[in-house]
Amino acid sequence: PKENISKGEVFSWYHDVAPFMLPYLKDRPLMLTRYPDGINGKSFFQKAKPPKAPDFVRTVRTYSEEMNREVDQIVCDDVQTLEWCSNLGALPIHIPTTRIATLGRPDWCVVDFDPKEAPFASVITLANELRRITENAGLPSYVKTSGASGLHVFVPLGGQLDHDGARQLAELLATLMIQKHPTLGTMERVVPKRQGRVYLDVVQNAPVKVVAAPFCVRAKDGAPV
Repeated sequence: PKENISKGEVFSWYHDVAPFMLPYLKDRPLMLTRYPDGINGKSFFQKAKPPKAPDFVRTVRTYSEEMNREVDQIVCDDVQTLEWCSNLGALPIHIPTTRIATLGRPDWCVVDFDPKEAPFASVITLANELRRITENAGLPSYVKTSGASGLHVFVPLGGQLDHDGARQLAELLATLMIQKHPTLGTMERVVPKRQGRVYLDVVQNAPVKVVAAPFCVRAKDGAPV
């Protein structure tokens, strides 16, 4: 609202960015966060396909721990479905680490650098340290902005590990970063105990966790992506 960004402009963004975004969404059950009254109104999560959804919306049957039952979860493989998601008032579109065919075998291990009160310079130092660690180990790694305040760094797994293995790898990488920069990073989940250090979130590798998809809009002033 502060920038007078309309729902129509968000819709146009998703339409224009679709060729770049859809490869990351393909074959992944989505978690939408819907803001029917804008970012200052109430919001809610949506996994299951709404009863009145059009026939072109693809779904996959998954078990929802939150709802304690199976649901037909939304999958977005095409521009039409992405536009439909946007028209629902969805801003962040979150994706799991796995695809439909390999729900128990993550495509990547992710470390989420969450600065909270820490300076972003600390995030950069730690991310560069992770890059050094992965290069020395012969592992590829890829960075993206979270769209909020931090960074996500992904290490491709190609389905070679299960979720526990992916989390253990993330914990190992975070431990090595903290050993090198103990005053900059921490895995402490309680915010006051972080003492101005960057939170290295490895919990995002759990089976039920999701991350913000590349190019999705976040529900913050300025509509960052």
